[in-house]
Amino acid sequence: MKVLSPAAWDARFRQQASWTAQLREFLSNQLKIDSASSILEIGCGTGVVLSDFSASTEKLRVGLDLRFDFLEFFKDQIHDLSLICADGLQLPFYPGCFSCSFCHFLLLWIDDPLKLLLEMRRVTRPGSVILAMAEPDYGGRIDHPAELVHLGQQQAKSLFQQGAD
Repeated sequence: MKVLSPAAWDARFRQQASWTAQLREFLSNQLKIDSASSILEIGCGTGVVLSDFSASTEKLRVGLDLRFDFLEFFKDQIHDLSLICADGLQLPFYPGCFSCSFCHFLLLWIDDPLKLLLEMRRVTRPGSVILAMAEPDYGGRIDHPAELVHLGQQQAKSLFQQGAD
């Protein structure tokens, strides 16, 4: 199996983020995420999505990921964020310290997504925003036209072999 460099992963993450850019912009506007005083992205990878949210001197933006090499790559790209290498299932933050927490294409890679969502809730202030974006159900997908069913099955099989659920 070929091992991808952080730069190659970044290119892949940018492609995935482009698929959901309009949705993220819509949700950000509806939920007023850009006005949040503190934002946490769990599973930030190389920071593609987190860096979309506007920066200001009053705003704390934190990216958390298990992959230190991704964070190192991210650190060299953007300098006004806090980056933490940690497990989203055990967030190293006090309860209620963020006004927004989110993940993007993450829950399908987590063995216990409910535990991660509960951790997000724990570290997010009551009444604030918790958002899980772009979490497809590949196992329950329906492909049309019929000629594409085999391609969809191959994609789902590949994702399951890589650990997605």
